[in-house]
Amino acid sequence: MATREERYRAKVIVNDEGCWDWTGTRSDFGYGLLFTGPRGASRGEAAHRISWEIHVGPIPNGLNVLHHCDNPPCTRPDHLFLGTQADNVRDRDRKGRQRSLHGEAVPNSKLTSDQVVRMRHRRAEGAKLRELEIEFGVTKGIISAICRRKLWKHVD
Repeated sequence: MATREERYRAKVIVNDEGCWDWTGTRSDFGYGLLFTGPRGASRGEAAHRISWEIHVGPIPNGLNVLHHCDNPPCTRPDHLFLGTQADNVRDRDRKGRQRSLHGEAVPNSKLTSDQVVRMRHRRAEGAKLRELEIEFGVTKGIISAICRRKLWKHVD
């Protein structure tokens, strides 16, 4: 059976930018995953963390392996650095990678922009929160926040 390092190396290619891209399974966020336990019994290990351990050494407790290159499948050690979760958030924000979803783009949103407009209009006409709660299927607290423009601020 191949070692963890051999299995890692078999899944890496160099791209045009010099990144060592992971060609195997990836997470929903694009990070490489190497499954090291028995089939179906383990979660995947992050390929960039494996690369760090192979090429640099152990990862101290409480630290993450972050990317200089902002290429999630990259595992090239000199494109990686250690940092805390706070460092990761600061790096993300500094690089403008914060993805902010609003309204209908939020995966679990129960309302549409049209419903929000209609809700605000009905409330302005005097509809009771309880009526709107039944009509739109969201709580009175949510309705109140929408009508006070604390939520769905981007909808006029």
